[in-house]
Amino acid sequence: MLKFLLILALAYQPTIALAESPTADPKASPAYADAVVLGTCSGLYNFLAIVYKMQRNRTNVKNALAESQLWRVSTKGALYEAGFGRIKVIVNSDSLIEAEQERMQALMAVTPKHVTTDLNAGLKTCQENVPMHEKYTKLMEARAK
Repeated sequence: MLKFLLILALAYQPTIALAESPTADPKASPAYADAVVLGTCSGLYNFLAIVYKMQRNRTNVKNALAESQLWRVSTKGALYEAGFGRIKVIVNSDSLIEAEQERMQALMAVTPKHVTTDLNAGLKTCQENVPMHEKYTKLMEARAK
């Protein structure tokens, strides 16, 4: 009986593997690539808040943190769209954001003269991706309803 079950399982194994879609990996989806861009923007705004805090500019700190939060929401929307579950969305969005923030902090520690150039280039990329940001923010708003 055990041999029969083993043979039956082996016979159906290729069928099971074929039944899975080739895009089952959420990281292979275009929405994940969008999430990386959006998370990078959120991390840049977090870093910008740190810079403003060092300059003792409270108003700009609040604005940068608010902007970072908006980009965080759209990052989560893109991750949901990519097919991640709730917990993985939270973990991945935080990881993407923290990675960019820490990259900028490391750049500041090693080559401070290049930070402004890199920050401005990153923020320009964020401005170019505002439509994508709005798209995923709307998805998250619809998801909340």
